[in-house]
Amino acid sequence: LPYDDALLADTNNNGDAGFTNQKEAVDADNADHNDLTDPRYSLFWNVVDDVPFAGTKTIRVVVRWDEKGVTSNFEVQMMKANGA
Repeated sequence: LPYDDALLADTNNNGDAGFTNQKEAVDADNADHNDLTDPRYSLFWNVVDDVPFAGTKTIRVVVRWDEKGVTSNFEVQMMKANGA
């Protein structure tokens, strides 16, 4: 996605506070964006602008699923530079 795409906006304005601990990172209620198109998985992501440098976004994507009563998570974090 382009740097200024609406899906890469920090919509809840919590900045890097959304990345402070594991619970917040995997809590869809605190996510900037949610994608609920597949009922087997929850996909959500948090975005923070200008961290760790001005002109970058740090993005954490989380996938959550339940199988046989056990909740599992996978997450990946990346940076995107303006103009990249």
